[in-house]
Amino acid sequence: MKIGAKKIALIIVALIAATILWLHVLTERTYEIEMEFALKVIDLPQRYVLADEIPSSAHAIIRGRGKDLLAQIIAGNEAVISAKHFSYGNKKVLLGEDNFELVSIGLKIEQIISPQEVFIRLDRKAKKDVPVVSNLTIIPATGLIAKRVPEFKPAMVSIEGPESKIVAISKVY
Repeated sequence: MKIGAKKIALIIVALIAATILWLHVLTERTYEIEMEFALKVIDLPQRYVLADEIPSSAHAIIRGRGKDLLAQIIAGNEAVISAKHFSYGNKKVLLGEDNFELVSIGLKIEQIISPQEVFIRLDRKAKKDVPVVSNLTIIPATGLIAKRVPEFKPAMVSIEGPESKIVAISKVY
């Protein structure tokens, strides 16, 4: 029995169609998965900065159709905290469903695993010029001398950050 090129092409097309149909049916089901979301603070007032680091990510269990979950994975996951109305000092933010950016209304946050709350400390933004100093000790080889002390360029640098941390910095190495 001889199989022609048309039959092979028809078999390949049938296998592709069957695979697509199988994937469609499979992704129409509802699933729950744990996802990691990059955690970001947005809308900081211009005169403030974050004084301490916050967790880099948040973990949550999401429920939805397979297609929607795949779209979420492809789109990238972010959880955001808006600091638009925050002022100087410490804030405790309870993470909720509205912090997580979901690509489809068909997706639902079932549970926030960690962190469930984020502590944010805002400090005034400060800028300061500080000298560049070296801990370098030059010991010339036998028979040689150092004519001058090494100079650093630039001799001063400008640093910017939380006022409570900037005030303690008097030089950089």
